[in-house]
Amino acid sequence: MIGKHGAFTARGDAVFVKLYRVLFISVILQIISSYPLNACTAFMLRQDDAIILAKNLDWLIGDGFIFINSRGTDKSAFIMNGGHQVKWRSCYGSITFNQLGKDFPIGGMNEKGLVIEALNYTPSEYPPADSASIDEFQWIQYHLDTSQSVREVLESLEKIAVSPVFIKLHYFLCDSRGETAVIEFIDREIRTYSGEQMIVPVLTNNSYENSLGYLHDHKGFGGEIIVSGGPESPVRFVRAATLIKEYLHRPDQSIVNSAFFILESVKQTDTQWSIAYNITDREIQFRTIDSQVIRSISLKEYGFEEGEMISPISSGGNEGAEPGFEKYSDRENDRMLKTVFEKLSKKGELSEASAEAFLDRLLDYNHKN
Repeated sequence: MIGKHGAFTARGDAVFVKLYRVLFISVILQIISSYPLNACTAFMLRQDDAIILAKNLDWLIGDGFIFINSRGTDKSAFIMNGGHQVKWRSCYGSITFNQLGKDFPIGGMNEKGLVIEALNYTPSEYPPADSASIDEFQWIQYHLDTSQSVREVLESLEKIAVSPVFIKLHYFLCDSRGETAVIEFIDREIRTYSGEQMIVPVLTNNSYENSLGYLHDHKGFGGEIIVSGGPESPVRFVRAATLIKEYLHRPDQSIVNSAFFILESVKQTDTQWSIAYNITDREIQFRTIDSQVIRSISLKEYGFEEGEMISPISSGGNEGAEPGFEKYSDRENDRMLKTVFEKLSKKGELSEASAEAFLDRLLDYNHKN
């Protein structure tokens, strides 16, 4: 509203600012939605002692293996562009979901209850890798092999740098104590959020800081905007945060069912895998785009001393059934890698030359390690 002398009144100014913010956000969302983002959503639910980290993998392809990774295994990092090769021994067994072969997980949980999941974040700018570095997917396996808590991962960030080879990511972590963290790489610096900085335990495909800014414009979080059902990253962030808040007021609901309900609410047309890591019980429930049957894996069933085991993620099965694991073989790993890179090339994610170069280097690495 305009006052007597042409100045905005306090109330009119506030209304104008709110309208401007709504208009600005709408324009930004239209711009975002015009780009084909690889959209993923991850979040943490907690009910008393029960803790679940859940994640949708929204991606071009759904091929992959579930790996049982043994403890006590000596490993060497994949090197694409030269440099110091990081070597380590796995202290903890884990179960991971992999598309790029052995030791290149998209996410997983170890026997101590540490879960790490990767989500696409294209603007990531990584610090220079002056000494020891590892690629963005083996970074996950390295920490599942050597860390038992979020705190241990955060304390080791300066020791091992991330040197991306395939795609730019940020990470969402949770452990058996319910501690969560987001790890990002912005302006060539490592940026972390943990403890009281984790206002809501959700991550999508925007920076955590920007996502929180958008969240605070919505009802229930300090703003006036009503959460929508769109596919854009900030919208999914708000929707997941809103549903988590609603769940906390309905403790009668099963935590696993609630996790899959939220995953369904942020599901996209290209959601390949929906995974719920039951950290407290050391169980993993998951379903795929090919089968909406929820299957289960119990980490307690494995001693993690029998050597690496694998199972195709899309192998099917009855409700609650465990995947059928077989002993790892280079032959099966090679077959999966060739399938994945062929599909990525056909879908235009990688040029044929780049796909062949990556594949050759990975096959050579896997046969030597």
